[in-house]
Amino acid sequence: MSYLAVIPESINSPAVTGTAIYLIIIKIMNEKKPLHILHSPDLTKMQEVVIDHRTKIYIPKGADPEAARSRYLSRPGGKKY
Repeated sequence: MSYLAVIPESINSPAVTGTAIYLIIIKIMNEKKPLHILHSPDLTKMQEVVIDHRTKIYIPKGADPEAARSRYLSRPGGKKY
């Protein structure tokens, strides 16, 4: 990001060549980007609902498991035969 502040002032300079601009762009592209860390839900705060022998879903504790099961099975592609 620090290179972005240098680019506009440097481009107007007669000493800047296409190679210099290319190198600045390469430096910007190769900078370490912050990782977007996705946090997994805490399964200790959730209850498991078994849909069938292969499928389990997790819902908040205290929620109705039968309603969650019926919502899961009512969605397109959710039917288990």
